[in-house]
Amino acid sequence: MLDQKKWGVFLDGSLSDHFMLQNCMVMAEKFQPTDIYIFKHFEKPNIPKLIYEHIPDLHEPEKNYLKSQLMRELINYDFGKPRVHVKILEGSQLSSILNFANKTQLDLLLATVKKNMPLQGEIASKIARKGPCSMMILPDRQIDSFGHIFSPVDFSSYTDLCVKASKSLYQNMDGRTITFHHSYYNADKYLNSVYETPLEVHDAVNKKSLIDQKLYDYYYFKLHHLVAGDTPDELRHEKLSLRALGPQETLGHSIISEIEVANPDIIVLGARGQSKSVAVLLGGTTESVLSLYHDVPILIMRQPGDNKGIIRSLLRKTQ
Repeated sequence: MLDQKKWGVFLDGSLSDHFMLQNCMVMAEKFQPTDIYIFKHFEKPNIPKLIYEHIPDLHEPEKNYLKSQLMRELINYDFGKPRVHVKILEGSQLSSILNFANKTQLDLLLATVKKNMPLQGEIASKIARKGPCSMMILPDRQIDSFGHIFSPVDFSSYTDLCVKASKSLYQNMDGRTITFHHSYYNADKYLNSVYETPLEVHDAVNKKSLIDQKLYDYYYFKLHHLVAGDTPDELRHEKLSLRALGPQETLGHSIISEIEVANPDIIVLGARGQSKSVAVLLGGTTESVLSLYHDVPILIMRQPGDNKGIIRSLLRKTQ
């Protein structure tokens, strides 16, 4: 979070904009971004394209009015040192937001999701899935601190980003503890499940016990080394959590179960790149969490350069 210098704040024109701006103020004071781009989207009416060919700036009066209105609203909010920019986007909502984030080279995009507005949640999820930068999805309420931070890690290239962001949130947002969780498959994944004699069964039970212990020791070592390094246990504020899965369980279901038990104040996820075409899309676990949680802030960490291809593709389709 500390190196997320350029923030984008998406306002949808609803009453929840107040909570978004309040939350942005609180976090800006803690993290000191250099620039905050506050923007709304203007939905162009469905009128013949011929009109736009003759009058390309047909909607300029409405956009200017929206911008002036937004600037008047912002008088009530003090963001401190960061430079504040006000923008009105037009065109396809998803494409215009992705294009703006890409062109402006945003480091972090903030958006609100409300429980009773599934369409808005769907748009936020699409932005999170296809965006070029990290994203924080905030619930429709004021947030002052993140006491319990929960971060599932998978030792992918995104894990370091999650660890760094979680520790930054802990230090700057009155954190009490961080839970770093890793789910892995148990010995059943590696053993033959068909046995013919009691001796084979006995041997398999012993092997399973040995392998399960080895797997636990291995993943605990990796998680401890990743998170704590050489810091003594008594000085650590991180909690390490491991869960061994049976062959029929899924990683997504396991992590969601752990989140329900942990009841965190914020979830920090890695986008966990999976190559599809020229784009880097969200991993299945992150998708599962996004679809279920609307009252807990979710921070999705991305690497610079993610999704450049998919943004270019979307823009070509909307031109």
